[in-house]
Amino acid sequence: MIPRTSNKKATVNHNFLEERGVQRIDEASDFEEDLLSMQNSLNELYESQRNEILHYYEKKSDDLNIHLYEYSALKKLNQDEIIIESSSAKIHICAFHVNTQGKIPFLQFLMQNQGEITFPCFSGDNNTDILLKAYDVTTLMCLSYQKDKCMKYLGYKKEKEDYYLFFDATVCDISIHDLYQKNDLWLLTIDELINTQKVCGNFYVNNAVTQFFYNNPEFIYLQNSDMENFEIPIIAYAGTTSSNANFVSTFGREKSDCKSMFGPSYYFYDYRYSVKMAIDKYSEKKEKEKEKEIFTWIKKDEPLHGSIIRFALFLGRMKVITNSLDEKPDNSRTTQELLKEDSTCATEKHRRLVNYLRISDRDGIWTGEYDSVFLSENIILDDDSLRFHGTTYVVKDYDQQIPITCHFLDREIMNTCWNKEEIYNII
Repeated sequence: MIPRTSNKKATVNHNFLEERGVQRIDEASDFEEDLLSMQNSLNELYESQRNEILHYYEKKSDDLNIHLYEYSALKKLNQDEIIIESSSAKIHICAFHVNTQGKIPFLQFLMQNQGEITFPCFSGDNNTDILLKAYDVTTLMCLSYQKDKCMKYLGYKKEKEDYYLFFDATVCDISIHDLYQKNDLWLLTIDELINTQKVCGNFYVNNAVTQFFYNNPEFIYLQNSDMENFEIPIIAYAGTTSSNANFVSTFGREKSDCKSMFGPSYYFYDYRYSVKMAIDKYSEKKEKEKEKEIFTWIKKDEPLHGSIIRFALFLGRMKVITNSLDEKPDNSRTTQELLKEDSTCATEKHRRLVNYLRISDRDGIWTGEYDSVFLSENIILDDDSLRFHGTTYVVKDYDQQIPITCHFLDREIMNTCWNKEEIYNII
């Protein structure tokens, strides 16, 4: 199996504006003027070479497996000088990053997380050099990912007293990295900004951000060479232990065995149920560590934590499980053998297998027609008291998953019994 990313994950610095001690300069200095002049020169050079580069890639894309994409909404941005008309104007930094790690490119936006997730922004007036100040902010954003690249300014969109300045951060090439609660710069996908309006279960997106995309839906999509919209991935999670986190975040989820509900495929869950997975795996690992303690010469691992890996999933053609009475029961050999393990038919495991017979498909017959399966945690079952799962996503192929970030859970959480009503925060 070939890793999607390097084993060495990026380290994200905390609090990209507050902890760097970099003074914000409102009046242009000679250095800043030189920097802006250099940036403009680079932009001109970029534009002059762009068509030639794209033409080259179009001819080589089949051999090089290069993703060609267009963000057509950028053509609607205003390229004129930014003139502030109100003393209460807000300048929003809309820095986007196109992730090309997987089979389909997708958008991520660099968002500021300070209790609520918003675009990084600052106040502007007639005495402020807006673009210079915006470059100041985006430079710090790049540095927080330990990148010395410069984002490319592309123009702005004005809505009443709000100015949305778009910067292309794709040059920063941000891959899988660890992310903590105290980090104030997060890369979020369109699915999180619009559909779920949250990330990692308990960090919520400001309604104004979501409303911007509702008002301007053209900024939601990337297009291919035929100007068709690319699929937007959904976000799902997988729970594990800190000792296994680097492997999962680098190589992705492994294919499950044939005893899994929908056969040998790749399984992902909502954030809350992924915490349960982490707790279960933590308990298993602790039991194994107790066995090792007998042998004092075995080197002990680092202190164990729980870990949550955040994934972007491309679902393609999706089968939605309904548990309809018209559905045929699962007659797969694996399911029948599992049922025979309890001759009394009295155990909870047996009753659960029966309860899910119109849902399970351990032969994976669904893969003949679909690319993925969606099972809601709110599905109605014959015996609802036996429902014990989160929202589940199953994908058929390995390359439908892309790990984005790795998070960690406190050991106090790991040593408790999971409760579906509990709020579990990353550290």
